[in-house]
Amino acid sequence: MALTTASKGALHPGGSPTSIHMKAAYGKVIYTVPEGRILYVYATYGTLMVNDIQVIGMPRGGSTNNSWIDPCWFCAGDVIKADTTNSYIHGVEIDL
Repeated sequence: MALTTASKGALHPGGSPTSIHMKAAYGKVIYTVPEGRILYVYATYGTLMVNDIQVIGMPRGGSTNNSWIDPCWFCAGDVIKADTTNSYIHGVEIDL
């Protein structure tokens, strides 16, 4: 199924999918999930803060600054911040 404007189906509960690829410097907001939307993040780099709680995933290459979290969902209003230099997220945002 392609990510088109009004697709719905078994891969996600809502419509109007939007690809999210965001990057930010240390201490800056990477992304805030808008009202009426949810965000599925499938790849990250760096250490992230979600609603001011540090999220550290599995380190890659022996560096704690090169951390990944398992794929996860974020809800409307969740604020994702960079807790290392050049942290980024990749995901898909959809309607509730």
